[in-house]
Amino acid sequence: MINLTEKQREDVTRQYVQIVVDDWDTKELVRYAISQMTAYFDEGSLEELKSDVDDRDKDLFDELVDNATQQYAEQPKTFIDINNTGGKY
Repeated sequence: MINLTEKQREDVTRQYVQIVVDDWDTKELVRYAISQMTAYFDEGSLEELKSDVDDRDKDLFDELVDNATQQYAEQPKTFIDINNTGGKY
């Protein structure tokens, strides 16, 4: 294997990343960004996450917590018969 300096290695990496990213469509870029940001915030504490969320919007953290905790609450099951078929297809 060829020996490269740290700067040369960084240059090869940068060039390759540019080639890969140039081939991605918008959905792939968004998916990658979401994955990386999720990993970043999962590594930190909840307090750090709250601080970052609060910097964006002071009320957002409470709303997100409410969404997450309500998601697991027992939801009543309702059936709406939009076709007036008495529950049959």
